[in-house]
Amino acid sequence: MKYYSENMQRHYHHDLMDILNAMEPGVPVYTHHFEFLKPRNYGFVGKDNRPHLRKCLWTLVELGLIQNINLGNNIHKWKITQDGILYR
Repeated sequence: MKYYSENMQRHYHHDLMDILNAMEPGVPVYTHHFEFLKPRNYGFVGKDNRPHLRKCLWTLVELGLIQNINLGNNIHKWKITQDGILYR
């Protein structure tokens, strides 16, 4: 599964909100843009936290709060949707 369950979404709510708040409307950003956010105690920095970051991003896509722009070769950009702007 690419995204978090409802239960895990509640657990990682602050991380999901940090990602939404870091996005500017109309400005797509690469995945690495979020690696230096400081959600709660651990952040998204480093290889060990990349799976968590990816699951958070795909969870937000699943909820319709951000949009994935697949550039190919496993390169992705992310853009906040109108629903995401209203949600934060």
